[in-house]
Amino acid sequence: MSGLGPFKAGDIMRIPLAVTLDGKVIAVASPRVHRLITPGKLDAPGYPKTMTELEVGVYCLEVQLFQTGSYTAIIRAELNGDTLEDIEPFVVEAPAGFPRIECA
Repeated sequence: MSGLGPFKAGDIMRIPLAVTLDGKVIAVASPRVHRLITPGKLDAPGYPKTMTELEVGVYCLEVQLFQTGSYTAIIRAELNGDTLEDIEPFVVEAPAGFPRIECA
């Protein structure tokens, strides 16, 4: 697992997938984010979602997340009748700045 991020709340992020066999990039069938587990340990609604092919064997899914905390993306694809699976953790952090009043 490589881990993605960190990201800031409201960022549009890409969940990537690159599939290789013997060091060569290969195409797979049905690449998708099968589940997206939120910081509250719940499944985000609307999954599975199909990933977009950027080039042969390289895919991504763009998502926008507002809840801060640790997420887990479970990614699946099919190859020769077998299901391949990858698990990618990532973190969404609070924005760096926030409104404040400074008293002298």
